[in-house]
Amino acid sequence: MNTKAGIKQKRFWVIILTVLIFFAGAFLGFATVFRVDEVVVEVSAISEDAKTEAQDIRARLKKCYEDENIFVINDKGAKSIVADYPHFRIKGFRKDYPNRIVLTVTEDAEVYAVKQAGKEEYLILGADGTILAIRETPLNRLDGNANVVIEGLSVSGKKGEKVNGDNRLNVVLEFCNQLSEKLNGIRNNVLTVKIFDNAPQLHIYTQEGVKIYVAFPEQFTTQKADKIAEKYLALSDEERLSGCILSTDKGNEIYVEYQQKDISE
Repeated sequence: MNTKAGIKQKRFWVIILTVLIFFAGAFLGFATVFRVDEVVVEVSAISEDAKTEAQDIRARLKKCYEDENIFVINDKGAKSIVADYPHFRIKGFRKDYPNRIVLTVTEDAEVYAVKQAGKEEYLILGADGTILAIRETPLNRLDGNANVVIEGLSVSGKKGEKVNGDNRLNVVLEFCNQLSEKLNGIRNNVLTVKIFDNAPQLHIYTQEGVKIYVAFPEQFTTQKADKIAEKYLALSDEERLSGCILSTDKGNEIYVEYQQKDISE
């Protein structure tokens, strides 16, 4: 009886061992088939400085994902790496089974420059208010021309983070981004945007010379930007050299007019 019991016990463990070996082999085969062996990194870099950074990003992303199981990876590793490069954003993360992933990374364009209070340096911002760089001049790293300078705010922040310290910036960005959309790029037309503590106004100084005065920009923000852009585009080349565009509210109505003489003169 003991002999038979022993034989049964041995058979039991042989079966268990066989099953374990089978599943181990299946797992290893599964892991091999679905191991990432191709990492495609599509990087859109528009400035010369960004092209060097793009090479680093591409190399680090490939190292991060190669030989990993495609079922368990996600974009967290990619976001952690790209966070070291404030000008760049992850725009796409796609798995092409069984063993290929495609990442899309793009460079954020510099648009605005906000001078920090009490400091001889500017926070260089993307359109969404992310701090892309901190430098002593407002110049854009792509073309060397100035970004749109925003004056009158007390703000702070670190590279790769959103600006903080003054909520009025949100209104300015909303207005300017809408204006930029209508003008096919705000940097082609606007030099400076000034904000005032003692009055709810924006003063906008254009490349050509005509000034734009916006009363209560926090009200009907995008609608005002649309109407002002329409008025600006309707001006003749001569009219754009001087005078001003005024935007005022009357109840729920927005009035925009051009005056040949600047009201500040």
